[in-house]
This record gives sequence, structure tokens and C-alpha cells, in this order.
Amino acid sequence: ASCESCAGGRYAAIGSANCSACRGGTYSSAGASTCSSCDAGKYSGDRASSCNSCNGGTWSNASASECSNCDAGKASSTGASECTSCDAGKRSGNGAASCESCAGGRYAAIGSANCSACRGGTYSSAGASTCSSCDAGKYSGDRASSCNSCNGGTWSNASASECSNCDAGKASSTGASECTSCDAGKRSGNGAASCESCA
Repeated sequence: ASCESCAGGRYAAIGSANCSACRGGTYSSAGASTCSSCDAGKYSGDRASSCNSCNGGTWSNASASECSNCDAGKASSTGASECTSCDAGKRSGNGAASCESCAGGRYAAIGSANCSACRGGTYSSAGASTCSSCDAGKYSGDRASSCNSCNGGTWSNASASECSNCDAGKASSTGASECTSCDAGKRSGNGAASCESCA
């Protein structure tokens, strides 16, 4: 009688009557005397003859029988041994293979699960890590991707969510940071874009 080689996914020590199954997280080729551990970023089930790479959005340590999902705010490519935090200006949900850029009017710090809305008086372009303040003479509402100029007859300080009317006796042109007093011999009502000559 002769000895038979164990099939892949099984092993036998010297003098064995039977082949034993490799457990999950290990593998063997045909005729093996031991099972080898899967590398980090790979996994195997029981009786495996090779290890499989973890899919994008998952990861594993060495000797893993399954891969784990990346946490929200992180992502991984195929065969990863760890998940990487999303860059500032990007976000991800649980088990993501890549991070998505925040839309204009939103922002995110490093490792964010969600993008946050810019508040009134600020704005952001797509992929922003912070919101920027509107300049004086401009304004914005919540989630703005840009600031709008104040209309004539109104004005604003920096970081304004709305423009204020000029007082009577003053006027302003578009995008003003302050209202200018009417010259002698001229007048204006509340919220005027220009002063009129007295009749």
C-alpha cells in the first residue's frame, strides 16, 4: 500500500491515518503537512486551498475567516489590511470602497461620516473642509455654495445672512458694506439705492 496526498485545504502530519481540514483563516495546497495563515487583507473559509482578497470597503488582519466592514468616515480598496480615514471635504458611510466629496454649501473634517451644512453668512465650494465667510456687502443663506451681493439700498458686514436697509437720508449701490449720507440738497427714504434732489 502507498500513502495518498491530502487535497488542497487539508493537511496531515507524518504517520497520519487521515487528512484534517484547514480551519478558516488558513489554507493549504495539495500534499501539505500544515496549513498556512492568510495574509492581512485576505480571508478564507474552512478547507481552503487559497485565500481571497477582501473586497473594497472591507479589511482583515492576518488569519481572518472573514473581512470586516470599514467604519463610516473611512474607506478601503481591494485587499486592504486597514481602512483609511476620508480626507477633509469628503465623507463615507459604513463599508465604503471610496469617499465622496461634499457638495457645495457643505463641509467635512477628516474622517467624517456626513457632510455638515454651512450656516447663513458662509459658503463653500464642493469638497471643502470648512466654510468661508461672505465678504462685507454680500450675504448667504444656509448651505450656500456662493455669496450674493446686497442689492442697492441695502448693506452688510462680513458673514451676513441677510442685508439691511439703508436708513433714510442715506443710499447705497449694489454690494455695499455701508450706506453713504446724501449730499446737501438731496434726500432719500428708507432702503434707497440713490438720493434724489429736493423739489
